[in-house]
Amino acid sequence: MTIMGEAALSAWQQKLYDDLADDGYVWDLTRAWAHQQETKDQLVGLIEASADAARLTPRDKAVIALAQAAAVRGSDRAVARSERPTHRADLLPAITALTASGTPFSGREQALAAWARTTGRSTPQDIQRLRDAGFQEPQIVALTVYAGLSMALSSIDSALGARPDIALA
Repeated sequence: MTIMGEAALSAWQQKLYDDLADDGYVWDLTRAWAHQQETKDQLVGLIEASADAARLTPRDKAVIALAQAAAVRGSDRAVARSERPTHRADLLPAITALTASGTPFSGREQALAAWARTTGRSTPQDIQRLRDAGFQEPQIVALTVYAGLSMALSSIDSALGARPDIALA
């Protein structure tokens, strides 16, 4: 349950609440962000644009989210977000990302997971590993923006008490 009260009903909020039929309830994240929908839309838009610029696949995003969650001792939002793109169908990569073992990953995914675990304290060797995996400089910048903003969004959600129900993510 979010620690935020209900926002004044807006057209944007009503649309989200109308989507209730999809999930059967209104997510805490929806309730919290209803107070600043434009800010959330802009932030998510920038995250998505960064992912596009980095040419990240849904699986790449899951690898990054899980590796970051492991690095910060488990961010519930990051884990929940990572389950959606993979549709919970491939748990081995999730377990691998959390345990920092690269076995079922491609070279690209291993580089992403290793780098994501070091975001904010990356070394020249970490960046070189991304280059060696085929990432170009503009992609590395976009990847860094994506990962940093995703972690920021997770921190904001946690600070607002808007934690997803992982079983329902």
